[in-house]
Amino acid sequence: MVGIVIVAHGNLAQQFIKTSEMILGKQKNLLAVNVLPEDSLIELRVKVKEAIEKVKTANGVIIFTDIFGGSPTNASTYLLLDGNVRVITGVNLAMLLETLANRNKSLDRLTQLAYKAGSEGVQIVQVEQKGEQLEFKGG
Repeated sequence: MVGIVIVAHGNLAQQFIKTSEMILGKQKNLLAVNVLPEDSLIELRVKVKEAIEKVKTANGVIIFTDIFGGSPTNASTYLLLDGNVRVITGVNLAMLLETLANRNKSLDRLTQLAYKAGSEGVQIVQVEQKGEQLEFKGG
């Protein structure tokens, strides 16, 4: 099982966990790191490193962050040097659910699945009326 840490501004990381557990049930080796306005980059790195230590397994850890270039990502990228860690930015619910449902895969395979699910989870929804029925399409 791959460990997972979500690092995001405000309370977003914790809410991702609450929502995913509402859908999939309680999860192991999954932690949130909430980034607060008063957190320095150094303090944030320590928080993320501590979270990794709590969730890591022999299969590695994926760190999800909310936005590329933000403090959560900047703090997390330093931990890539520790080896069996991957960082994916732009976390969304589709990405997280796919990852949680496939944690038995290898770290590299799971990283690719997460990226694909996250990318495909972003759609522009369109509606077309056919008689009295509405047809919804994503694209």
